[in-house]
This record gives sequence, C-alpha cells and structure tokens, in this order.
Amino acid sequence: MRPLRLFDCCAGIGGFSLGLEATGGFQTVALCEKDPFCQTILSKRFPGIPIFNDVKELANDSKALPTFDVLSAGI
Repeated sequence: MRPLRLFDCCAGIGGFSLGLEATGGFQTVALCEKDPFCQTILSKRFPGIPIFNDVKELANDSKALPTFDVLSAGI
C-alpha cells in the first residue's frame, strides 16, 4: 500500500508533516507557508519538496500543485 500524499498548508515549521510521516502512512508532496523563517526550516526538513508562498496564489495556477490525497492546515 502506497503512502497517502500530503499537502501541508499553513505548514509553519512542518509539525503536521513530520508527525504524519513518522507513522509511515504519509508522504509530504507540497507545503505552503508565508513566513520566510519557517520556509527556511521547511526547506531543510523537506529537501526537494515544493514550498508555495501563499495559498491564494495557488488558485491562479492549480497545475503547479502536485496531486495529493490529504490536506492538513495549521491555520
């Protein structure tokens, strides 16, 4: 069984993604976080995973977002 693909929106420093990936049942495929400091942490914790700056911008270019099964949001 393949892991569920996770899009972590308002990701902060990636707490939801880290916890869900630790279960072995999830794989983070994209992140969205506005804060530059948090983006730096995310890029180190999740190398190669796209980090989007603003969820509002995704509405204009939904093709940029990878296919995902689960949406987490730390709003």
